[in-house]
Amino acid sequence: MKPILNKNDVEINIKKAKKILENGDLVIFPTETVYGLGGNAIDENAIKKIYKIKNRPSNNPLICHFKNIDSIEKDFVINDKSYELANQFWPGPLTLILEKKETSNISPILSNHKKFVACRIPKHPTAQKLLQNLEFPIAAPSANISTKLSSTRIIHLSKKLKDNIFLLDGGKSFYGLESTIINACNGNPKILRLGSITLEVIEKIIPNIILENHSNFLHILDNSQSIGIAVAPVPDHNLGKTINDRLTRASKS
Repeated sequence: MKPILNKNDVEINIKKAKKILENGDLVIFPTETVYGLGGNAIDENAIKKIYKIKNRPSNNPLICHFKNIDSIEKDFVINDKSYELANQFWPGPLTLILEKKETSNISPILSNHKKFVACRIPKHPTAQKLLQNLEFPIAAPSANISTKLSSTRIIHLSKKLKDNIFLLDGGKSFYGLESTIINACNGNPKILRLGSITLEVIEKIIPNIILENHSNFLHILDNSQSIGIAVAPVPDHNLGKTINDRLTRASKS
């Protein structure tokens, strides 16, 4: 089993994680939302490893994590609306869809060969320390097997990941919900996924923002183990709206 990193040895552990990533392998690291499964965003083979171990379809793009906005500006076009959101919420649990520059060396398979990439700057001190020690961004979806719940602490990780991937232990995630994803590349900003930043907070910045693929009605959830799951009504405001969005998406999958 791969060793779990001790928080008392942060500097040594960051150096180990840095070397692993530079060699094209993967690291599990904490963010303020959930734990991420990370690889070098400019290394095609590292990104393929992420898709493989997660059992994730390669046409399902990954989020790219950066140390600061300067490093994002080297690879992406950022318009006024995106800057407005970035200045308000970065570093933090916001993911912005940005247009990649032709000069970017970010691997095209990270975004399924599309020119638009999901980008964010995590706030967690361990994630920040790791990124500050790297010369490249980290491609990192949540550290879970596809279709399984995201991990908010080390004990939630699957045995498959624990046994094969180096772990940076950052304790319990602060939010426990994935980042909010927004596409503000055109004149009609849209929330593609509600997350740790609520709709009400975002509307204070962009009042006319659109919440895409959202329904106010809950559906019966089903899986292979039961006929259905009953869910008590959740108030549809603040984080309640995010929870309802998650339940709606799960009911359609």
